[in-house]
Amino acid sequence: MIKICIALLITCAAIFIGPYLADSQGYVHISTNNYIIEMSVFTGIILSVIAFIVFYFVVSFILSIMHLPHGASLLLKRHIDKKQLTLQNNALIAYEEGDFKRALMLFDKAPNKEHIPTFTKFIAADAAFELGDYERTRAILDEIEQNDHHARIAVAIVRAKMNFKLGNVEAALETLQPLKLKDSSFVSKLSYQSLMRENDYEGLASMAPRLIEDKVINKEEADRLYAASFEQKLSLLTKTNEALALRKLLPKPVRYLLPINTLLLKKLDELNDSSALSKLACDLINHNKDENELYKALSDVKNPLPKVRELVASRLDMHEAVDEVKSTMLKALAQLESNENLNDKACEHLLSAQQIINNQDVQRRLALVYNKMRLFEKASQYFVGICSK
Repeated sequence: MIKICIALLITCAAIFIGPYLADSQGYVHISTNNYIIEMSVFTGIILSVIAFIVFYFVVSFILSIMHLPHGASLLLKRHIDKKQLTLQNNALIAYEEGDFKRALMLFDKAPNKEHIPTFTKFIAADAAFELGDYERTRAILDEIEQNDHHARIAVAIVRAKMNFKLGNVEAALETLQPLKLKDSSFVSKLSYQSLMRENDYEGLASMAPRLIEDKVINKEEADRLYAASFEQKLSLLTKTNEALALRKLLPKPVRYLLPINTLLLKKLDELNDSSALSKLACDLINHNKDENELYKALSDVKNPLPKVRELVASRLDMHEAVDEVKSTMLKALAQLESNENLNDKACEHLLSAQQIINNQDVQRRLALVYNKMRLFEKASQYFVGICSK
Protein backbone atom coordinates (compact mmCIF):
# COMPACT_ATOMS: atom_id res chain seq x y z
CA MET A 1 0.00 0.00 0.00
CA ILE A 2 2.84 2.36 0.81
CA LYS A 3 4.44 1.63 -2.53
CA ILE A 4 1.21 2.52 -4.34
CA CYS A 5 0.98 5.80 -2.47
CA ILE A 6 4.56 6.65 -3.42
CA ALA A 7 3.85 5.82 -7.06
CA LEU A 8 0.76 8.02 -7.06
CA LEU A 9 2.72 10.87 -5.52
CA ILE A 10 5.33 10.56 -8.24
CA THR A 11 2.59 10.51 -10.88
CA CYS A 12 0.96 13.64 -9.47
CA ALA A 13 4.32 15.35 -9.32
CA ALA A 14 4.93 14.44 -12.96
CA ILE A 15 1.54 15.84 -13.98
CA PHE A 16 2.18 19.16 -12.31
CA ILE A 17 5.84 19.46 -13.19
CA GLY A 18 5.36 18.26 -16.78
CA PRO A 19 3.91 21.52 -18.20
CA TYR A 20 6.84 23.48 -16.82
CA LEU A 21 9.14 21.28 -18.81
CA ALA A 22 7.07 21.55 -22.01
CA ASP A 23 9.51 23.94 -23.71
CA SER A 24 12.54 21.79 -23.01
CA GLN A 25 11.15 18.40 -22.26
CA GLY A 26 13.75 16.40 -24.14
CA TYR A 27 13.33 13.05 -25.88
CA VAL A 28 13.76 9.41 -25.10
CA HIS A 29 15.15 7.41 -28.06
CA ILE A 30 14.99 3.60 -27.92
CA SER A 31 16.34 1.65 -30.91
CA THR A 32 16.20 -2.16 -31.03
CA ASN A 33 16.44 -4.39 -34.12
CA ASN A 34 13.97 -2.99 -36.64
CA TYR A 35 12.07 -0.80 -34.18
CA ILE A 36 12.74 2.77 -33.09
CA ILE A 37 10.71 4.27 -30.27
CA GLU A 38 10.85 7.99 -29.61
CA MET A 39 8.90 9.84 -26.92
CA SER A 40 9.21 12.83 -24.71
CA VAL A 41 10.74 12.48 -21.24
CA PHE A 42 7.40 13.39 -19.67
CA THR A 43 5.60 10.64 -21.61
CA GLY A 44 8.31 8.15 -20.67
CA ILE A 45 7.89 8.95 -16.99
CA ILE A 46 4.13 8.53 -17.19
CA LEU A 47 4.45 5.18 -18.98
CA SER A 48 7.03 3.98 -16.44
CA VAL A 49 4.76 4.81 -13.52
CA ILE A 50 1.82 3.07 -15.19
CA ALA A 51 3.95 0.04 -15.93
CA PHE A 52 5.13 -0.08 -12.31
CA ILE A 53 1.55 0.04 -11.00
CA VAL A 54 0.40 -2.70 -13.38
CA PHE A 55 3.42 -4.82 -12.45
CA TYR A 56 2.66 -4.40 -8.74
CA PHE A 57 -0.96 -5.55 -9.10
CA VAL A 58 -0.01 -8.47 -11.32
CA VAL A 59 2.60 -9.69 -8.80
CA SER A 60 0.13 -9.28 -5.89
CA PHE A 61 -2.50 -11.28 -7.77
CA ILE A 62 -0.02 -14.07 -8.53
CA LEU A 63 1.11 -14.23 -4.88
CA SER A 64 -2.47 -14.39 -3.63
CA ILE A 65 -3.12 -17.36 -5.96
CA MET A 66 0.02 -19.09 -4.69
CA HIS A 67 -1.08 -18.65 -1.00
CA LEU A 68 -4.64 -19.85 -1.57
CA PRO A 69 -4.00 -23.50 -0.43
CA HIS A 70 -2.39 -22.25 2.79
CA GLY A 71 -5.34 -19.98 3.50
CA ALA A 72 -7.78 -22.78 2.87
CA SER A 73 -5.87 -25.04 5.24
CA LEU A 74 -5.92 -22.33 7.93
CA LEU A 75 -9.66 -21.95 7.49
CA LEU A 76 -10.14 -25.71 7.75
CA LYS A 77 -7.91 -25.85 10.84
CA ARG A 78 -9.94 -23.12 12.53
CA HIS A 79 -13.13 -25.05 11.82
CA ILE A 80 -11.66 -28.26 13.32
CA ASP A 81 -10.39 -26.41 16.39
CA LYS A 82 -13.80 -24.81 16.92
CA LYS A 83 -15.51 -28.18 16.61
CA GLN A 84 -13.05 -29.76 19.07
CA LEU A 85 -13.53 -26.95 21.57
CA THR A 86 -17.31 -27.38 21.34
CA LEU A 87 -16.98 -31.14 21.98
CA GLN A 88 -14.74 -30.49 24.98
CA ASN A 89 -17.20 -28.01 26.46
CA ASN A 90 -20.11 -30.40 25.96
CA ALA A 91 -18.08 -33.25 27.47
CA LEU A 92 -17.33 -31.15 30.55
CA ILE A 93 -21.01 -30.22 30.91
CA ALA A 94 -22.03 -33.89 30.62
CA TYR A 95 -19.41 -34.84 33.23
CA GLU A 96 -20.65 -32.23 35.70
CA GLU A 97 -24.20 -33.47 35.14
CA GLY A 98 -23.10 -36.99 36.00
CA ASP A 99 -23.70 -38.30 32.48
CA PHE A 100 -20.34 -40.08 32.31
CA LYS A 101 -21.27 -42.22 29.32
CA ARG A 102 -22.06 -39.18 27.17
CA ALA A 103 -18.95 -37.36 28.41
CA LEU A 104 -16.75 -40.27 27.31
CA MET A 105 -18.58 -40.50 23.97
CA LEU A 106 -17.95 -36.81 23.26
CA PHE A 107 -14.31 -37.28 24.20
CA ASP A 108 -14.01 -40.09 21.65
CA LYS A 109 -15.52 -37.89 18.93
CA ALA A 110 -12.71 -35.32 19.18
CA PRO A 111 -11.04 -35.06 15.71
CA ASN A 112 -7.47 -34.45 16.94
CA LYS A 113 -6.92 -36.48 20.11
CA GLU A 114 -3.21 -35.59 20.22
CA HIS A 115 -4.19 -31.94 20.69
CA ILE A 116 -6.76 -32.55 23.44
CA PRO A 117 -5.78 -30.62 26.61
CA THR A 118 -4.54 -32.68 29.54
CA PHE A 119 -7.33 -31.56 31.86
CA THR A 120 -9.91 -32.90 29.38
CA LYS A 121 -8.13 -36.27 29.36
CA PHE A 122 -8.31 -36.34 33.16
CA ILE A 123 -12.06 -35.79 32.92
CA ALA A 124 -12.34 -38.65 30.40
CA ALA A 125 -10.31 -40.93 32.70
CA ASP A 126 -12.56 -40.15 35.66
CA ALA A 127 -15.67 -40.70 33.52
CA ALA A 128 -14.37 -44.11 32.45
CA PHE A 129 -13.59 -44.92 36.10
CA GLU A 130 -17.11 -44.00 37.20
CA LEU A 131 -18.48 -46.29 34.47
CA GLY A 132 -16.34 -49.16 35.79
CA ASP A 133 -14.15 -49.29 32.68
CA TYR A 134 -10.87 -49.55 34.57
CA GLU A 135 -8.84 -50.70 31.56
CA ARG A 136 -9.87 -47.57 29.65
CA THR A 137 -9.10 -45.44 32.70
CA ARG A 138 -5.61 -46.92 32.94
CA ALA A 139 -5.02 -46.41 29.21
CA ILE A 140 -5.99 -42.72 29.32
CA LEU A 141 -3.81 -42.07 32.37
CA ASP A 142 -0.89 -43.88 30.72
CA GLU A 143 -1.35 -41.67 27.66
CA ILE A 144 -1.31 -38.52 29.79
CA GLU A 145 1.82 -39.65 31.61
CA GLN A 146 3.56 -40.46 28.33
CA ASN A 147 2.66 -37.25 26.49
CA ASP A 148 2.81 -34.70 29.31
CA HIS A 149 5.75 -35.13 31.70
CA HIS A 150 4.56 -32.18 33.79
CA ALA A 151 1.44 -34.19 34.70
CA ARG A 152 3.34 -37.14 36.21
CA ILE A 153 2.59 -36.22 39.82
CA ALA A 154 -1.03 -35.39 39.01
CA VAL A 155 -1.48 -38.78 37.32
CA ALA A 156 -0.05 -40.55 40.38
CA ILE A 157 -2.41 -38.67 42.69
CA VAL A 158 -5.41 -39.51 40.50
CA ARG A 159 -4.39 -43.19 40.44
CA ALA A 160 -4.10 -43.14 44.25
CA LYS A 161 -7.53 -41.56 44.68
CA MET A 162 -9.07 -44.18 42.44
CA ASN A 163 -7.34 -46.99 44.35
CA PHE A 164 -8.62 -45.53 47.60
CA LYS A 165 -12.16 -45.53 46.23
CA LEU A 166 -11.76 -49.18 45.26
CA GLY A 167 -10.41 -50.03 48.70
CA ASN A 168 -6.90 -50.79 47.41
CA VAL A 169 -5.24 -48.84 50.20
CA GLU A 170 -1.83 -50.50 49.89
CA ALA A 171 -1.72 -49.89 46.14
CA ALA A 172 -2.70 -46.26 46.65
CA LEU A 173 0.01 -45.68 49.25
CA GLU A 174 2.61 -47.40 47.08
CA THR A 175 1.71 -44.98 44.29
CA LEU A 176 2.05 -41.91 46.50
CA GLN A 177 5.07 -42.78 48.62
CA PRO A 178 7.72 -42.32 45.85
CA LEU A 179 6.45 -38.81 45.11
CA LYS A 180 8.38 -35.97 46.68
CA LEU A 181 5.38 -33.88 47.62
CA LYS A 182 6.01 -30.63 49.42
CA ASP A 183 2.90 -31.17 51.54
CA SER A 184 2.93 -34.70 53.01
CA SER A 185 -0.39 -33.99 54.72
CA PHE A 186 -2.05 -34.56 51.35
CA VAL A 187 -1.05 -38.23 51.43
CA SER A 188 -2.07 -38.50 55.09
CA LYS A 189 -5.46 -36.96 54.39
CA LEU A 190 -6.14 -39.34 51.50
CA SER A 191 -5.08 -42.30 53.64
CA TYR A 192 -7.27 -41.16 56.53
CA GLN A 193 -10.34 -40.74 54.36
CA SER A 194 -9.88 -44.12 52.74
CA LEU A 195 -9.27 -46.04 55.97
CA MET A 196 -12.26 -44.34 57.59
CA ARG A 197 -14.42 -45.39 54.65
CA GLU A 198 -13.28 -48.98 55.21
CA ASN A 199 -13.65 -48.74 59.02
CA ASP A 200 -10.05 -49.94 59.25
CA TYR A 201 -9.37 -48.60 62.74
CA GLU A 202 -6.26 -50.75 63.11
CA GLY A 203 -4.70 -49.03 60.12
CA LEU A 204 -5.82 -45.63 61.39
CA ALA A 205 -4.36 -46.27 64.83
CA SER A 206 -1.01 -47.22 63.31
CA MET A 207 -1.04 -43.94 61.34
CA ALA A 208 -2.24 -41.79 64.26
CA PRO A 209 1.16 -40.19 65.10
CA ARG A 210 1.67 -39.18 61.47
CA LEU A 211 -1.92 -37.94 61.17
CA ILE A 212 -1.41 -35.72 64.21
CA GLU A 213 1.93 -34.46 62.88
CA ASP A 214 0.34 -33.55 59.55
CA LYS A 215 -2.58 -31.90 61.39
CA VAL A 216 -5.15 -34.15 59.79
CA ILE A 217 -6.59 -35.07 63.21
CA ASN A 218 -6.15 -33.80 66.76
CA LYS A 219 -5.20 -35.76 69.88
CA GLU A 220 -8.81 -36.36 70.90
CA GLU A 221 -9.60 -37.92 67.53
CA ALA A 222 -6.43 -40.02 67.75
CA ASP A 223 -7.51 -41.33 71.16
CA ARG A 224 -10.87 -42.26 69.69
CA LEU A 225 -9.12 -44.16 66.88
CA TYR A 226 -6.93 -46.04 69.37
CA ALA A 227 -10.02 -47.02 71.36
CA ALA A 228 -11.92 -48.15 68.25
CA SER A 229 -8.94 -50.21 67.08
CA PHE A 230 -8.55 -51.77 70.53
CA GLU A 231 -12.26 -52.64 70.61
CA GLN A 232 -12.05 -54.34 67.19
CA LYS A 233 -9.16 -56.54 68.28
CA LEU A 234 -10.46 -57.18 71.81
CA SER A 235 -13.77 -58.53 70.54
CA LEU A 236 -11.92 -61.43 68.88
CA LEU A 237 -10.03 -62.53 72.01
CA THR A 238 -11.14 -65.26 74.43
CA LYS A 239 -8.32 -65.38 76.99
CA THR A 240 -7.18 -63.01 79.75
CA ASN A 241 -3.50 -63.13 78.84
CA GLU A 242 -4.33 -62.22 75.23
CA ALA A 243 -6.41 -59.22 76.34
CA LEU A 244 -3.70 -57.97 78.71
CA ALA A 245 -1.01 -58.50 76.05
CA LEU A 246 -3.06 -56.42 73.63
CA ARG A 247 -2.99 -53.51 76.08
CA LYS A 248 0.80 -53.79 76.43
CA LEU A 249 1.20 -53.39 72.69
CA LEU A 250 -0.29 -49.91 72.87
CA PRO A 251 2.03 -46.87 73.01
CA LYS A 252 2.71 -45.90 76.62
CA PRO A 253 0.78 -42.59 76.51
CA VAL A 254 -2.27 -44.52 75.29
CA ARG A 255 -2.30 -47.39 77.79
CA TYR A 256 -4.20 -45.47 80.46
CA LEU A 257 -6.85 -44.01 78.16
CA LEU A 258 -10.12 -44.66 79.95
CA PRO A 259 -12.14 -45.63 76.85
CA ILE A 260 -9.60 -48.41 76.24
CA ASN A 261 -9.37 -49.58 79.83
CA THR A 262 -13.10 -49.55 80.45
CA LEU A 263 -13.40 -51.91 77.47
CA LEU A 264 -10.72 -54.11 79.00
CA LEU A 265 -12.48 -54.09 82.38
CA LYS A 266 -15.68 -55.24 80.74
CA LYS A 267 -13.82 -57.99 78.84
CA LEU A 268 -12.08 -59.33 81.97
CA ASP A 269 -15.41 -59.27 83.80
CA GLU A 270 -16.97 -61.34 80.99
CA LEU A 271 -14.05 -63.80 81.27
CA ASN A 272 -14.70 -64.00 85.06
CA ASP A 273 -11.04 -63.42 85.87
CA SER A 274 -11.45 -61.67 89.22
CA SER A 275 -7.73 -61.54 89.93
CA ALA A 276 -6.75 -59.77 86.71
CA LEU A 277 -9.85 -57.59 86.93
CA SER A 278 -9.06 -56.52 90.50
CA LYS A 279 -5.43 -55.73 89.69
CA LEU A 280 -6.35 -53.64 86.64
CA ALA A 281 -9.15 -51.79 88.45
CA CYS A 282 -6.89 -50.85 91.40
CA ASP A 283 -4.20 -49.67 88.99
CA LEU A 284 -6.70 -47.51 87.11
CA ILE A 285 -8.16 -45.99 90.29
CA ASN A 286 -4.72 -45.01 91.53
CA HIS A 287 -3.82 -43.56 88.15
CA ASN A 288 -7.05 -41.80 87.21
CA LYS A 289 -8.26 -40.76 90.69
CA ASP A 290 -11.81 -39.39 90.44
CA GLU A 291 -12.68 -40.01 86.80
CA ASN A 292 -16.44 -40.39 86.39
CA GLU A 293 -16.05 -42.72 83.38
CA LEU A 294 -13.96 -45.19 85.38
CA TYR A 295 -16.46 -45.48 88.25
CA LYS A 296 -19.28 -45.80 85.75
CA ALA A 297 -17.51 -48.87 84.32
CA LEU A 298 -16.95 -50.30 87.82
CA SER A 299 -20.66 -49.87 88.59
CA ASP A 300 -21.42 -52.55 85.99
CA VAL A 301 -18.97 -55.32 86.99
CA LYS A 302 -20.46 -58.65 88.07
CA ASN A 303 -17.53 -60.25 89.90
CA PRO A 304 -16.73 -59.75 93.62
CA LEU A 305 -13.66 -57.53 94.04
CA PRO A 306 -12.94 -56.91 97.76
CA LYS A 307 -9.73 -54.92 97.20
CA VAL A 308 -11.37 -52.72 94.63
CA ARG A 309 -14.36 -52.15 96.94
CA GLU A 310 -12.06 -51.01 99.74
CA LEU A 311 -10.14 -48.70 97.43
CA VAL A 312 -13.34 -47.16 96.06
CA ALA A 313 -14.61 -46.62 99.61
CA SER A 314 -11.38 -44.81 100.55
CA ARG A 315 -11.58 -42.64 97.42
CA LEU A 316 -15.20 -41.84 98.27
CA ASP A 317 -14.22 -40.65 101.75
CA MET A 318 -11.66 -38.32 100.18
CA HIS A 319 -14.12 -36.91 97.66
CA GLU A 320 -15.78 -33.97 99.37
CA ALA A 321 -17.75 -32.47 96.50
CA VAL A 322 -21.40 -33.45 96.17
CA ASP A 323 -21.60 -33.90 92.40
CA GLU A 324 -22.17 -36.40 89.62
CA VAL A 325 -18.79 -38.05 90.25
CA LYS A 326 -19.72 -38.76 93.88
CA SER A 327 -23.07 -40.20 92.78
CA THR A 328 -21.29 -42.49 90.31
CA MET A 329 -18.75 -43.51 92.98
CA LEU A 330 -21.63 -44.41 95.33
CA LYS A 331 -23.25 -46.54 92.61
CA ALA A 332 -19.92 -48.28 91.91
CA LEU A 333 -19.38 -48.99 95.60
CA ALA A 334 -22.95 -50.28 95.94
CA GLN A 335 -22.46 -52.62 92.97
CA LEU A 336 -19.20 -53.99 94.41
CA GLU A 337 -20.90 -54.51 97.78
CA SER A 338 -23.86 -56.22 96.14
CA ASN A 339 -21.46 -58.57 94.34
CA GLU A 340 -20.23 -59.66 97.79
CA ASN A 341 -23.81 -59.85 99.15
CA LEU A 342 -23.26 -56.79 101.36
CA ASN A 343 -26.75 -55.68 100.42
CA ASP A 344 -27.48 -53.48 103.42
CA LYS A 345 -24.45 -51.31 102.71
CA ALA A 346 -25.27 -51.36 99.00
CA CYS A 347 -28.79 -50.12 99.73
CA GLU A 348 -27.44 -47.39 102.01
CA HIS A 349 -25.02 -46.10 99.37
CA LEU A 350 -27.65 -46.21 96.63
CA LEU A 351 -30.02 -44.13 98.76
CA SER A 352 -27.19 -41.61 99.24
CA ALA A 353 -26.66 -41.55 95.45
CA GLN A 354 -30.40 -41.01 95.00
CA GLN A 355 -30.23 -37.88 97.12
CA ILE A 356 -27.64 -36.43 94.73
CA ILE A 357 -29.14 -37.55 91.40
CA ASN A 358 -32.47 -39.36 91.37
CA ASN A 359 -32.80 -41.10 88.02
CA GLN A 360 -34.02 -44.42 86.65
CA ASP A 361 -30.57 -45.99 86.89
CA VAL A 362 -30.43 -45.48 90.68
CA GLN A 363 -34.02 -46.66 91.06
CA ARG A 364 -33.31 -49.79 89.01
CA ARG A 365 -30.30 -50.60 91.17
CA LEU A 366 -32.32 -50.10 94.37
CA ALA A 367 -35.05 -52.39 93.05
CA LEU A 368 -32.48 -55.11 92.30
CA VAL A 369 -30.85 -54.83 95.74
CA TYR A 370 -34.23 -54.92 97.54
CA ASN A 371 -35.13 -57.95 95.44
CA LYS A 372 -31.91 -59.70 96.58
CA MET A 373 -32.81 -58.78 100.16
CA ARG A 374 -36.25 -60.34 99.51
CA LEU A 375 -37.94 -57.02 100.23
CA PHE A 376 -40.26 -57.53 97.32
CA GLU A 377 -42.73 -54.80 98.24
CA LYS A 378 -40.05 -52.09 98.17
CA ALA A 379 -38.54 -53.62 95.05
CA SER A 380 -41.90 -53.61 93.28
CA GLN A 381 -42.46 -49.96 94.19
CA TYR A 382 -39.26 -49.00 92.40
CA PHE A 383 -40.02 -51.25 89.43
CA VAL A 384 -43.50 -49.75 89.10
CA GLY A 385 -42.02 -46.26 89.38
CA ILE A 386 -39.58 -47.01 86.57
CA CYS A 387 -42.27 -48.46 84.29
CA SER A 388 -44.65 -45.56 84.85
CA LYS A 389 -42.12 -43.01 83.56
